[in-house]
Amino acid sequence: SYSEIKLNNTAVIIDTLSNLNTRNGYLNVITEVLDPPVDNIYDLLVKHGGYTKMLSLFEQHGFLSYLKDSLVTILVEPDVVLNDEEYGIDTETIGDIKGWLAYHIIQGERSFTGELDGRYIKTLYPGDGITFNFNNSKSSMYCNQQDYLSAMADYRIDINALNGVYNSMDCLFNTPDAATDGARVE
Repeated sequence: SYSEIKLNNTAVIIDTLSNLNTRNGYLNVITEVLDPPVDNIYDLLVKHGGYTKMLSLFEQHGFLSYLKDSLVTILVEPDVVLNDEEYGIDTETIGDIKGWLAYHIIQGERSFTGELDGRYIKTLYPGDGITFNFNNSKSSMYCNQQDYLSAMADYRIDINALNGVYNSMDCLFNTPDAATDGARVE
């Protein structure tokens, strides 16, 4: 069924109006107009207003060019997660902040969650990558079987940008060697 396939995470093909024969191919009618992305990831995060801490960290540690100019998939914690008492972060206690930030960036790929499921993907972090899997009900996606992509209404996943896709996190994202050990607020 075409209703299971989302185009740019917004529109679906109407089953009764799919694969209509034309002289030069097929026509599929969809439920929404597909707007082309016109802003890069950096501009979308700035416009949203809820990612100021991560934007500041990306800037301080030399990663802004990836958000502006490179083809990337980004995993990003919103301020509400970084300020949370359970998941909050004290950036002064992260042993390898550049490594932690690099782990959020998948270079050379524009991947929506449907394309990530079941994959292991290298990031800018030297060494290990990320494994992506949907939970059993396919309602949430895990990173490395522990960190969830966002289910919060104001902080969504699969945000299409001119230079890639960004996905918000529901919790503090950890590198495999736990570069964030000690950074969690207890």
